[in-house]
Amino acid sequence: MGEFVAPRLWGSLRARFASLFVDRELYMRTDGELRFLRISARFQKTVAASTAILLLGWLVLSGNLLASQISMLAERSSVAAMLADAQRTYRGAVRRQKSAEALANDLEARQRALEAVAAEHFDLPGASLTAPSAAVSTNRQNSPEARLKTLEQRQTAFIRQVDLLASARMRRAERTMASLGLDPIKLAGSGEGTGGPYVPGIGVGDDLLRLAETIEKLERLERALLSIPSFMPAEGGRLSSGYGLRRDPFHRRAAMHQGQDFSGPHRSDIRAAAAGTVIRSGWWGGYGRIVIVDHGRGIRTRYAHLAETSVRRGDTVARGETIGAMGSTGRSTGTHLHFEVRIDGKPVNPRPFLEASDHVLEIQDRAGERRQEQADAG
Repeated sequence: MGEFVAPRLWGSLRARFASLFVDRELYMRTDGELRFLRISARFQKTVAASTAILLLGWLVLSGNLLASQISMLAERSSVAAMLADAQRTYRGAVRRQKSAEALANDLEARQRALEAVAAEHFDLPGASLTAPSAAVSTNRQNSPEARLKTLEQRQTAFIRQVDLLASARMRRAERTMASLGLDPIKLAGSGEGTGGPYVPGIGVGDDLLRLAETIEKLERLERALLSIPSFMPAEGGRLSSGYGLRRDPFHRRAAMHQGQDFSGPHRSDIRAAAAGTVIRSGWWGGYGRIVIVDHGRGIRTRYAHLAETSVRRGDTVARGETIGAMGSTGRSTGTHLHFEVRIDGKPVNPRPFLEASDHVLEIQDRAGERRQEQADAG
């Protein structure tokens, strides 16, 4: 049945198309004359076909133009993508360059800090850190990233070395304090306010920060050792009575002697056993003329039976500075110095302090020099 439908449909379309183009006559009146124009169906079909061809040509041309524009847009988009990729590549190279420069600046800052620490505390040559490693090949040396990485690794190893030295010296100072019956934690406690504006530590990593904290603890311990009264107060004096239980020279009964007595020439110099501040100078009962020096951290020393005092209350004295002259004032049987060491108000035996090891004296000298340098710089 379908084979009959198509011809009918085609015939119907041809008939409908042919009905659109039939012979037509147009009548026109001009100056009283009636004229007519005859337009044949064939002519109409020719005009319609021409118009269709022109329209089709225009559509084809417009399509080509549109396709050309689309192609140009695609090319522009491709070029833009290439430019964007090139720009990203350039920015990546710039970032890598800046990263290498930043790392170099960071390591230079770390190097300066390390050299300062080595020179100030351990006499280690920090300049050798910048020498190229023999293990690095020529190709690696030509690479800034490789050279910087090698330098960073060597500096990290150096930080560990200095940290070990500082920790060992800190433990030695703690043992020294403990041998004197002192509490290192209490004696070396910061006890001072800190503050100031926040300034970021450029080029400072966690390892360098830990080293700085260790150095700070070491400095506090060594500063605390400045409070230990280790300087012989009566130069050339002879020990005439020790600390502890003895027979009282006046009552001849057992009594507790809370210091040490040193005999010597009358009016010979009496010197401060450690740096500190004078909190008493003058006559004080059985002590006669006395000077009391506060060395901080609960440590005080007393110098009694003086012929005269050469300092006043509030004066700051240095270790070994003359503070008076030996005499026999107060409850005394003859010319001598009565020397006491008190910690938190309680008397202790001065002998271990005066017999301090060379290590303590070395630390005191070094810490004293560093404090003087800081005072001069400040």
